Parts: sequence; C-alpha cells; structure tokens
Amino acid sequence: MAKKDSFLLYTDQKAVIDKLSNEQAGILIKAIYNYVETGSLNTLDTTLDLVITPFITTIDRDKRKYEQISEIRAKASKSRQNKQKIANDNKCNDSDNDSDTDNESDNDSDNSSSDVIVSDSCDDGLRKIIKFYEDNIGVITPYSFEILSSYLSEMNADVVIYAMQKAVDSKIRTLAYIKSILNSWSKKGIKTLIEAQEESRKFKEKDKKDETEEEAKKRKLKELEEAETDDKCRVC
Repeated sequence: MAKKDSFLLYTDQKAVIDKLSNEQAGILIKAIYNYVETGSLNTLDTTLDLVITPFITTIDRDKRKYEQISEIRAKASKSRQNKQKIANDNKCNDSDNDSDTDNESDNDSDNSSSDVIVSDSCDDGLRKIIKFYEDNIGVITPYSFEILSSYLSEMNADVVIYAMQKAVDSKIRTLAYIKSILNSWSKKGIKTLIEAQEESRKFKEKDKKDETEEEAKKRKLKELEEAETDDKCRVC
C-alpha cells in the first residue's frame, strides 16, 4: 500500500483554531502532525483533547479513502501488466511451430485471460471514472472520489463519465459543475448512458429555442449552488 505523505485541513476547521491562543494552536498542529506520522496522540490538556477529536476523525476518514483509491489503482495497474504479458506470450506462441506446444500455450493463455477479465470486473466502473478524471480533469482527491462514486448507487458509471466529458467539452473542468449535471440527471431518474444522452439532446434543443445567453449563465450558477447544497447531504 502506498504511503500517504500528506493530509488535508479544511477551511471550516479554521474557525476552531482561531478560537485558540497561538500557543494552543501550535501545540494542536504539532499533535496533528505527530498523529499523521506515528498514529499516536500526544498527551494534551482537556481542551485540546476535545478540540483535536474532529481533526483526527477527518484525517482517518481521508486516509481510508486514499487507501481505497490506491488499491483500485494498484489493481488496475496489475491488470494492465497481466494483459500485456498475455499479449507478449501470444506473440511468442504464434511463432512456435510445435502444434502441441501451441495448443497447450493457447489453453494457458485462455485461462489467464479469464482471470484478468474477472479481476477487471471488480470496481471496473470506479477504475474508469478515476482514469477519465485524472486524464482530463486532474488528480482525483478522496473528496472527489467519494462524491463521484456516490452516484454509482443510482446510475451507471458510464453516465458519470459522460457528465465529466460534458464538463470537459464545456471547458468547465470542476467537480461542482460535474455534480450539477449529475444532480440534474439524478432528479430526473436517469440511470443509463442512453437516457443521459437523450436528455442532453433535448436540453440542447430547448436551450437553443428558449434560453438567452444571460439566462444560460444564471441557470449554470443556480446549478452550481444546488450542487453544493446536495453535496452536503450526500457526503454527511
């Protein structure tokens, strides 16, 4: 498992730190770093012991998400390596004139291919989502991963990827914009790629007929605000 050499502090936690004295804040930050590096907590006074608890909870949560993403990436990498090895083995088998050896090698390759396909089927949708995001949006964070994977309980992975594709096409490569698209589809009960594409087609037609440029801007802003609101409910 890859070692995580960083952690996140969130802006909403600053309000807690601001209420501490400079000395207390320094002790708290040092205690947080010690916990991240060693997994153990410094001895703190009663006040700081209470204050540090939500920080530790958040760090542990983010660490679990990071480990989950790292595991998916490792499995995907191993699967690609296995496929490449099978492809290379098949090339060697094709050049072998011994028919008995060929038949035996073919059988071995078939079995290996089956193992790879079974391996690929596990979290395959998540792998595709992570790959598309990192190829086109940026490095996926535990927070982004949690948000995008949460939609898989109600729609196909291809729908999530299609939403990301629309964000790229619109040159608005943000998680908030992707969420606004997915939330809109979720409210309409869209579950498959075909349904999402049809909805997108209808929206474009309506947009051309009825919506001015100013109205389009207002709609997008409203969708982003709704996405933020829905996100708080989705994550908690």
